[in-house]
Amino acid sequence: GAVVAREGWMVDYRSGLNANGASRFVPAALDAPKGFAASASRTIGADVERVFAAWTDERARNQWLRDDELEVTESTPSISLHGAWAASRVRVFFMPRGALRTHVTVDHEELSTERKAEQMKKFWQVRLGRLAAALERARA
Repeated sequence: GAVVAREGWMVDYRSGLNANGASRFVPAALDAPKGFAASASRTIGADVERVFAAWTDERARNQWLRDDELEVTESTPSISLHGAWAASRVRVFFMPRGALRTHVTVDHEELSTERKAEQMKKFWQVRLGRLAAALERARA
């Protein structure tokens, strides 16, 4: 007979159980996140290629993210960017919303304290606002 996944399959996936409740391998990274995390997002009035370039081109990035500690370690053009930030990690995701709009999500992980996570959430909200202003002003 066929195996039918019961409701809540994502919970089972994260817990390491398959549809039959049998254990299977799940990487440790999924089981135990390190430290604290902050997240911020914004829809920007610019196409995804321009928004992505504003993150990956160091000179362009300095226009809106001054004195940053971002070291880009991996990127998939117009989709995602991963990097190191001091002793933490940053992941950025780019989602086109039509021809001239892009939704950007920043996930900042492995932060040392809850207070630092709160500070970085505010930091990224402000920086995404600066990015939006710079790209939308340039388009006008």
